[in-house]
Amino acid sequence: SGIYMIMITLALAQMTFYFFADSTEYGGLDGLFIYLKPETSI
Repeated sequence: SGIYMIMITLALAQMTFYFFADSTEYGGLDGLFIYLKPETSI
């Protein structure tokens, strides 16, 4: 029923979060580092 769908959705969201948080390709919890300097300024 509805409660099972909610629990499955939350479990999949947690697995996706930990997959991207632990991956080195995406920078993990530190995020991606962009090597380019912005062309516009304030």
